[in-house]
Amino acid sequence: MTEIEPHLPSRALVASFLFTDLVGYSKGTAAEQYAAKATLSAILRSNLAALRDLDYRIKDTGDGALIAFTSSPEHALYMALAIAEDFGRAAGEAGFPSNSLRTGLHVGSVKESIDLEARPNFVGDGINATKRIMDFAAPGQITASRAFFDAVASLDSAYADLFRHVGAPDDKHGRAHELYAVSPSPTVLERLKLDLAAATREPAESAAKSPAMIEHESATVVSPDSRAKSSDAVDVVRKWSLPAAAVIALGVA
Repeated sequence: MTEIEPHLPSRALVASFLFTDLVGYSKGTAAEQYAAKATLSAILRSNLAALRDLDYRIKDTGDGALIAFTSSPEHALYMALAIAEDFGRAAGEAGFPSNSLRTGLHVGSVKESIDLEARPNFVGDGINATKRIMDFAAPGQITASRAFFDAVASLDSAYADLFRHVGAPDDKHGRAHELYAVSPSPTVLERLKLDLAAATREPAESAAKSPAMIEHESATVVSPDSRAKSSDAVDVVRKWSLPAAAVIALGVA
């Protein structure tokens, strides 16, 4: 008699998703596919290195990738802008079309699961909707859902300025999606990189301090100027820290 493994509880949550793929990938030769995919993979690894491992999960989709960001929608915006800029530059150097990459952004609900290879995975409408949002993108374009726009536009006016409403087209299943085109911005990307670097550096520096160092610093008189700088650093860290509503536990199956 085959023993059936018990059903494990799975957490439901809201996360930010990025779906990207290489347009016309399957039509290329094996050498062209390898060059394009190797370029994209290197770009993804390089930019994801700026995040903590617990901030995201990535899944290879063959001609692209799906990334779930569980801490902040700013992480998804950062990645979309970063890979668009880096892929355009790398494509020019490698000699293949720079507009062969398209990207979709969405905020939606999913449930945690285990895939066929026993690895953590997500399933649910959040992923399906992100794929549909990406499908609307033209080669070289970044598109986003209304949910993603609402999540990031209120955080910084510079983010909101990147989004242009382009309508509410129906997908192949007849479901309407309010759609935004996202313009690349080196200025916004650089700000995101600096904020992210500051946010990840602060906890690392704190973890590296010995108890004696912490005790010594606690006993040190803090000048007004130092207090102001410390406040600025805290503001940056707070911006990248997980807000209470960014990842919402919805229940247990």
